[in-house]
Amino acid sequence: MRRPVSVRVYRPGHLPQSLARQLLSLTRRCDEDFVPPLSWRHQLGQDLRGLGPRDAGGVEDYVDSLLELAHLVVLIQDGRLVGYCAYYWPWIWRGTEHVYVSTAVVAPSHRGRGLSTRMGRRGVVQALRRRVPLLAKTWSTNKASMGALSRWGRVDKIVPDERGAGVDTVYWRLETSRPQAVLVALLTGSRTA
Repeated sequence: MRRPVSVRVYRPGHLPQSLARQLLSLTRRCDEDFVPPLSWRHQLGQDLRGLGPRDAGGVEDYVDSLLELAHLVVLIQDGRLVGYCAYYWPWIWRGTEHVYVSTAVVAPSHRGRGLSTRMGRRGVVQALRRRVPLLAKTWSTNKASMGALSRWGRVDKIVPDERGAGVDTVYWRLETSRPQAVLVALLTGSRTA
């Protein structure tokens, strides 16, 4: 029998140190799951064009920016962090304020259980509360993320080859002013966090 996984939400700068260390460890383990790897990035929102192995410096800078700037939805099982999702507000994109979901990581041992959906609903609820759209982006070859995001929103923009030859950045957007957003929150059993 699987033990329950709890969901907790922390404001920027308020993640307890023990969980911050676990978040760093999980991010290191899953670094290569991202295109480009998180270790090539230094902060949230940076331009991904032209990043390469020469930029690799470890995931610490990227994680530091998450801890400082992001609301963190964390998954805890038996006192261990088994996943997290970072979202930012306000995030201005194309002249409009958004709730931006930037990074979602689930431990390989816990994938395929709907945990990303549980974390993602928290972002939807925050966007509904603030009456702003929800924005997320992923890469075109990330089939799991593309499938999950297709249930939440619609493709708003595609940046060809931004993450490498044949690997596009795909922006997904959910308009919270539409009944679809409320339905998404209701159908996924979301409660405000």
